[in-house]
Amino acid sequence: MAGHPTSPGADRPGAAHAYPTAPVPRAPVPAPSQRSDPLPAAALRLLVERGVDAPRVRRVLALLSDGRWWSANDLVRATGVAHAVVAAALGALDEAEELDSETGDGRRRVRLVHPADYRGAVADDLADPVAHLLARYARAGAVLTRAVSEGPASDPNLDHVAATAETALRRALFLRTRFDLEDRVLLCVGDHDLTALALTLVCPRARAEVVDVDERVLAHVEAVAEREDLPVRTHFADLRLGLPSPLRGCADVVFTDPPYTPDGVELFVRRGLEGMADPRRGRVLVAYGASETTPRLAAATQARMVRMDLLIEAVWPDFNRYQGAESIGAASDLYVLRPLSRTAPAASGDSARVYSQGVNAKEARGGLDAERAESVVGAVLDDLGGTADPRTLTLVGEWPKDVAADAAGSGCRRGSARRPRRPSTRWSTSPPGGTGWWRGRRWRRRRTRCTRWCRPPRRPYGTRRGSGRCARWWSRGSRCGSCGGSGPGT
Repeated sequence: MAGHPTSPGADRPGAAHAYPTAPVPRAPVPAPSQRSDPLPAAALRLLVERGVDAPRVRRVLALLSDGRWWSANDLVRATGVAHAVVAAALGALDEAEELDSETGDGRRRVRLVHPADYRGAVADDLADPVAHLLARYARAGAVLTRAVSEGPASDPNLDHVAATAETALRRALFLRTRFDLEDRVLLCVGDHDLTALALTLVCPRARAEVVDVDERVLAHVEAVAEREDLPVRTHFADLRLGLPSPLRGCADVVFTDPPYTPDGVELFVRRGLEGMADPRRGRVLVAYGASETTPRLAAATQARMVRMDLLIEAVWPDFNRYQGAESIGAASDLYVLRPLSRTAPAASGDSARVYSQGVNAKEARGGLDAERAESVVGAVLDDLGGTADPRTLTLVGEWPKDVAADAAGSGCRRGSARRPRRPSTRWSTSPPGGTGWWRGRRWRRRRTRCTRWCRPPRRPYGTRRGSGRCARWWSRGSRCGSCGGSGPGT
């Protein structure tokens, strides 16, 4: 990969940035008519139907040409092509009687009947920007492989899908090569993929801060950091409620792999911007992916980034690989965002439900069940020493009715993440036992406008210009303070 900005050059082996002094000639690519191995008619129809996206289907055909048995999920993970596209290609080949199939261990696997006919599907692919650096960090790769295997299981309610250990290492190498992170701070907004550990392994002089809502992830990161003596600190926080104060203004670069919803991406990126010391001199790196069959979702997410005054400086397709998420090809792109202002504009989405699945999903009806809600309240009281006044607690979001009622009976305040409804200015019944503006919490006196016509030349305070009609508010049972009227008049 000589001549690539981040690859060793031909004259300087091992150089991290060796730019060629003259254009490097590219290898000639044979025209389709010059290919020595023409493809069968079924494969050609597939490629024609995909149009300019034909190279993605070609990857699937190239893997099938080796004659081995493949499941649909294995093809997705190996190629980075969305499951819907792979399934459609296999269905078309099956209809053309080009596939053999078998079922074992609850999975259906297929292979080509005549794999030699598909050797012409093999084509060139884009080079990996950090592949030439992986061999130098074999020990870091071994540590990350062990850490990923020992890590906590993924929580679907938090949109957890584990990235591969190689992906964590490649992220760290990209950060180290693209930016100067020595004696600087990386903030990881959510780190189920152990990116903070990977960076400090390949760049020991860098420091990392991790904030996450999953205490299992934080405990695992702490254990590995202590075992390997890495400068990584962890912080617990529900990002929907805010960023911990020690993290505000501490970071130079931010990395996040957020929930893949527009609201989720906006929330995590916004918290990352809050944690930057000088956003205009830093970068925000986002791992985000969407199926090629749902381009509007990706467009909506990118529009959120632009509205936050962020420049999409670069996008590396299929940079991140996962042990799951086949619906988006088990891969996601790497976005490099450059803030253009010190503070981002006001939020435009709902930060209460930012996940794509589980009880916290935007489509979910319920929230916590009663058992989990009671355990949360009990854990909070225990953390406060067991002697805390329940009236100091605030329930935010949607809670089960019985738990909320018990909390209200004990004096616990009930909060809400939604905007409170504005109270009406008129009530249908009079407040009991008195005539004040407020009596209790929900009673307010009737109010209406005085519509009495005031005779000129006297124009009291509050009279509308040019009309002579009094525009003051008045209360039933009292006189208007400006014109002296005792009724609404006509």
